[in-house]
Amino acid sequence: MRIWIVVALAAVLVGCGQEGADALQENIERQVRSGFVSVAEEQCMNRLPSGHPLFDEEKARQICGCTAQKLADSLAAGDLAALAGGEIGKEAAAKIQDAALACAKEMITPGSRAASAP
Repeated sequence: MRIWIVVALAAVLVGCGQEGADALQENIERQVRSGFVSVAEEQCMNRLPSGHPLFDEEKARQICGCTAQKLADSLAAGDLAALAGGEIGKEAAAKIQDAALACAKEMITPGSRAASAP
């Protein structure tokens, strides 16, 4: 099945020229990033301890979503696919931690975009 998709994409690329190939590549990367953000946010939420009286699910979802978006903005599409597949090296782990800390700071800093969101 996948080979037919690759063959079809190759045929489209040949027929479209460089401009079409660039547009197709951008569309694929946009889809990878969008899918990554959704999957990463859900994986993040699934790892958090819910049910605790101090657990605020809405804030946790905001931090998870923010972290996923920051990662999607800072990593190449191929790296996102590997990360979504569970391949977390030292560099990726550091980027996850940095993104999560930045998002948490945004949530608690008065006047920040996330802190003032309804």
